[in-house]
Amino acid sequence: MPKVAIILLNYNGLKDTSECLESLKKINYDNYEIIVVDNDSKNNEADILENNFKNFAKIIKSKENTGFAEGNNIGIRYALNNNHEYILILNNDTIVQPDFLKNIVLTSLESKADMVSPKIYDYYHKDKIDRLGQTYTKSGLCYDRKDNKYKLFSLSACCALYSSKLLNSIVDHDNYYDPDFFMYAEDFDLGFRTILMGYKAAISDQAIIFHKGSASAGKKSDFSLHYLHRNSMWVVLKNLPSKLLLRYIVWIIAMQFIIVLYYIFKGKAKLILKSKWDSLKYLPRILRKRKIIQDKRKISNKELMNMIENKLIIKELI
Repeated sequence: MPKVAIILLNYNGLKDTSECLESLKKINYDNYEIIVVDNDSKNNEADILENNFKNFAKIIKSKENTGFAEGNNIGIRYALNNNHEYILILNNDTIVQPDFLKNIVLTSLESKADMVSPKIYDYYHKDKIDRLGQTYTKSGLCYDRKDNKYKLFSLSACCALYSSKLLNSIVDHDNYYDPDFFMYAEDFDLGFRTILMGYKAAISDQAIIFHKGSASAGKKSDFSLHYLHRNSMWVVLKNLPSKLLLRYIVWIIAMQFIIVLYYIFKGKAKLILKSKWDSLKYLPRILRKRKIIQDKRKISNKELMNMIENKLIIKELI
């Protein structure tokens, strides 16, 4: 079986990371290496992990909190430099079934999909789906899918297997996830870039993990809202081809106004307006990245349109 690197990012999450690593000890796949990148956690968490999981996991210690995007890039660089054929990004607040990795890899090999996700269930309600990849609408919004009713567009970095071929084809200045994102929507951005290059995503129905969710930042905290709303704009500005951007621009702008109005009633208008302003403040930098991405594009506008949901909002996925 192909050699797989499993990358976990730890930031003040010792308990969750330890539980995840304990579940990984039980997997029935032989050819893998576990890489834990510690993002400058407090209370000597990196040293504790190194001591508790020596000879099982490689612990890489970052001297600063580089965010989810760059933290995982650190692990990806190490894995690719050590000739791993696949890279599995796995949230530290998950536990896995013993056969999850074998089934994900088999799905990739059999379906020839270079990015594959398992079925991700809710950790606290084990019969409830947490997410099945991501779907994308014409208004520029990305949602976590809950079933197969909506089109599969990309994958959540909660758990995503990428081939080394895919990652090497999208690398930009030694980066895979865009480090400017820091955290949130970086997985959607990476997925969008790979789709434009002709890669496809798949869900492995036989692979199962359980996810706690929002363990690091807190559900809909001001911190998460800022990065989510700033970065979601960046995804559109970087990746949507010009003709489709013009086609959907009215819906995209209308949705941004709706979002601002919604958060006015929530008392967070200033926060959301700042996130939108920050998304435009770095526009020249984003446009430089856009040119690189669009120059690499291989699929047609028609092919991309067929992957986008012709909806403004999907209420049941909010």
